[in-house]
Amino acid sequence: MIIRFMKVSPKRLRKGLSWLGCMGLVAIIGLSGCEKANITFGQNQIDNNLTNIIKVDTITPVMSTLFTDSIPTSGSGVALVGNYNDAYYGPITARSYFEIAPPSYQTIDPRAIFDSLVLYVVPNKTYYGDSTAPIDLYASQIQYQMVFGNNSSGAQNSSFFNIDSFPVHSTAIGHVSVNIKPYLPDTVYIPLDPTLGSQFFDDYRNQKYYMQNANQFLQEFAGIQLSSGNNNPNAKNIYGFKDSILVKLWYHLQDIHSSSEALSFRYSAKNYQFNEYRSVPKAPLDEFNHSFSTVVQQIYSTKASFNHMAYVNPLLGYTTKIQFPGLRGLYSADTNFSRILKAQIIFRPLYNSYNYYTLLPAQLQLAASTSVNLPGATVASGVLTLDYATGNTFYTFDISSYLASEILNPAANFDGDGLILEPSAANYFTQPYRLVLGDRLYQSPLSSDTYFQTQVILYYVSVKSVVQ
Repeated sequence: MIIRFMKVSPKRLRKGLSWLGCMGLVAIIGLSGCEKANITFGQNQIDNNLTNIIKVDTITPVMSTLFTDSIPTSGSGVALVGNYNDAYYGPITARSYFEIAPPSYQTIDPRAIFDSLVLYVVPNKTYYGDSTAPIDLYASQIQYQMVFGNNSSGAQNSSFFNIDSFPVHSTAIGHVSVNIKPYLPDTVYIPLDPTLGSQFFDDYRNQKYYMQNANQFLQEFAGIQLSSGNNNPNAKNIYGFKDSILVKLWYHLQDIHSSSEALSFRYSAKNYQFNEYRSVPKAPLDEFNHSFSTVVQQIYSTKASFNHMAYVNPLLGYTTKIQFPGLRGLYSADTNFSRILKAQIIFRPLYNSYNYYTLLPAQLQLAASTSVNLPGATVASGVLTLDYATGNTFYTFDISSYLASEILNPAANFDGDGLILEPSAANYFTQPYRLVLGDRLYQSPLSSDTYFQTQVILYYVSVKSVVQ
């Protein structure tokens, strides 16, 4: 037997591999029936006796649900209000808190009389739940001035969180029941207590101390909580509103035919506007410790109660982590392994977990993470293919660069490193979207057993160094 070694310059080898990679992927599509039994992963390939492109679709990513007990929601530019009983996450309550400031002083004609005090809020086209049902909006006066709390080390925070709240007076100062059309939103008008409005008008005209600047005003009127009421059995939706909240005090001149005029008490201190967003967790999410914790909690989808499912609902503190502990097995499975050519991960939301009421996030991203389970740099953005009719809905991510780097990194910790699935940065704290996923072993009661499983599809280059 004569063994011949192939001698090729590095430059020509790189060009050759690049050409073979491109042609190989085309051929995989066109010649999907080509099989080779002696490949452990048993997948389609091209064989020129030296370079094979192997398709692997049997990698099993390890999935888990992460829980962070407090999510910063202040200064988001969005007010979330409503109640909804979610089939997977339990009853959810959303309330928004904000401050207003008095207008700069202007002389009021002594003949002027008070008309009304009105709160204006503008929907921002986002919703969660039944958009055909009316929503009750209540404006309540906060009892005392809002201040930031302290963190675990005793230092003062610079944000409010989804679990924060401030007490309000027992009687609301305004209420309206309204149907909101998400895609044709109109400004919502909430009439406020006329007694309060008359007091504001007289005190402003007389320049009482608290009407002279914002800080003094907050000592008398700490702010407004906007909610849809407590324990409302008919609550079926949560809406997002712009933070351009405005209170107008209307008045006119007595016995004079003139149009009404208004004083504008504007929303102020953006970093003090925040959303309280809570749930009464259902099983299995009630297994997390929902009291304060300094660490990110983690429960794997393989735990019996989680039934091979993972959860994403960032406003409630839930995200999904994906790890690849079996990635290094490519080396042992194929000693000719050279490099990863392409890799995708596909997430398929459970068929009965979303509909026109409980919308899926349009954009998701994968962020690199270590064993402390905190998101780092963004690795990939997902593309959503949505099909309500058949349930063939999925997100596709290109994770080629991430896996190619990890598999060649001798310091990689495959039992701790991974990727965190979360909404894009622009939507993280502002939209009440969520999804429920099945892992690689999830067994669906609908359609095919594997129809809603998470899947990794990977192509790698296998290069032989000799020809026999």
